[in-house]
Amino acid sequence: MYKYLLATDGSENSMRAALYLLDIATTHRKSIEVTVLSVQEVAAWFTESVEDVSHKTAGLFKNAGIPVNTVIKEGDPGEVIAETAELLGVDHIVMGVRGLGQVKVILLGSVSQKVIQLCKCPITLIK
Repeated sequence: MYKYLLATDGSENSMRAALYLLDIATTHRKSIEVTVLSVQEVAAWFTESVEDVSHKTAGLFKNAGIPVNTVIKEGDPGEVIAETAELLGVDHIVMGVRGLGQVKVILLGSVSQKVIQLCKCPITLIK
């Protein structure tokens, strides 16, 4: 069984990442397991709850008959994604990128950049 971790924050690019992975999963239905991970940043304000985002995204896979789990955690998204990938022994991570400007990336850091640095498995970034 090939294990995918789909990191989602409810953004438009995260939904594109989910649809990308859904296309792969429906092609290889019997040999894929998907875990949808949503991370609540401690000091962040969201318009949609992390639980809603996670369950909405997982519903795409459930409706297609793809095995899916949901995981909701709190903390630094890049670190939590990397830790969860290691803990679950995933084979591949799929996630959307926000496309922050250069100044914001320097000041805030980039979740995708941190995941790339911390993870050993393949990572697909969707914009």
